[in-house]
Amino acid sequence: MKKDSWNAWCLANPAVAELLKVMIAYENDPSRLVWSQALVEPTNIEDRRDYAEKVLAIAKANRSGDVVEEALIWLIGVAPAYFDTSDADRIIEKDYLQSENLAALCWNYILPPHTASKEHLLSQLINESPHERVRAHALFCLAASKLSTDPELAKQLFKKVSEEYSSIEAVEPRDSLELFSKAGAAWSVEPKVSLVLASVVEQIFRPFPLGSAAQQCLFELEHLSVGAQAQPTIGTDADGKVMKLDDYRGKIVMLVFFGDWCQPCRSMYPHEWSLVQQFKSQPFTIVGVNSDPADLLKKIIEEKTVQWPCFWDGGSNGGPIASQWQVQAWPTVYILDDKGVIRFTNPPRDLEGLSKCMTQLLAEMKH
Repeated sequence: MKKDSWNAWCLANPAVAELLKVMIAYENDPSRLVWSQALVEPTNIEDRRDYAEKVLAIAKANRSGDVVEEALIWLIGVAPAYFDTSDADRIIEKDYLQSENLAALCWNYILPPHTASKEHLLSQLINESPHERVRAHALFCLAASKLSTDPELAKQLFKKVSEEYSSIEAVEPRDSLELFSKAGAAWSVEPKVSLVLASVVEQIFRPFPLGSAAQQCLFELEHLSVGAQAQPTIGTDADGKVMKLDDYRGKIVMLVFFGDWCQPCRSMYPHEWSLVQQFKSQPFTIVGVNSDPADLLKKIIEEKTVQWPCFWDGGSNGGPIASQWQVQAWPTVYILDDKGVIRFTNPPRDLEGLSKCMTQLLAEMKH
């Protein structure tokens, strides 16, 4: 809805004006500017629930029109961390299932909590929406929501997206007013999601082809997730000597994508050194994939900052090995067992957590 028509509708409909007032009050709530502190403030959570209840009550009393649809989309995007939005899901399903505006709504259903009403609505959109774009988004988002609970189903759904909707461009969340563009910031709980889901969420606010994104997710599920066989990885070290990841088969391998330009990567050096010392008599090795210029990699090796095998990946964080492994964050860590199977993805980066991973896998080798 255009801003002018929104304003005109508000003037003609007191209930809508009340709805807008509630939503703007929420957006202007100073407590939202300090989410990390507000999370532990029950009073603030109650205030947020109060906002959500008012929006839902007004929507229930005015079950038609673009404004109510916008309000429900806003509510579903803002409130699920602290408010049950099942009623809003059901209103959308009953009154707005034929709407062409629901593609962006689907993004809200990727993140937890994953409820029965969310899954049912996505399924209904897949089967009954007359709009190809909406069906495509519902299918993609249902697949993404299944990544951590049913990866096999997620694979099937992503494959269907890549086959049937490869030309569909992802849409951004509705932005009828600046009010709605800020709704995504209202998530009050950091979701604990898989590496795959994190990469999906990262892309939500920029256009991308759904088919390509589905293929990327399929690749990550099949080749970069726990239980997958590590890909054959070939490169060279800083001196140009050929290296192969398979050469370390028979050992527990901590594969670390790092760069000396990256402060979190540098903060891992002491832990890596400790692991090397702790397991020096065991079949264990660290293998680095380095994104620095070759001279810098040689320097940190000469200075004994790094004393384990390292691929040199072309001097950038978009090198061929990082691209092959679809690395999006630095450092990225995979731990492989002695058979080359990925057993941990991005484990805790503290020494205790890393040590536990190695100890577990080394113990398994003895049985």
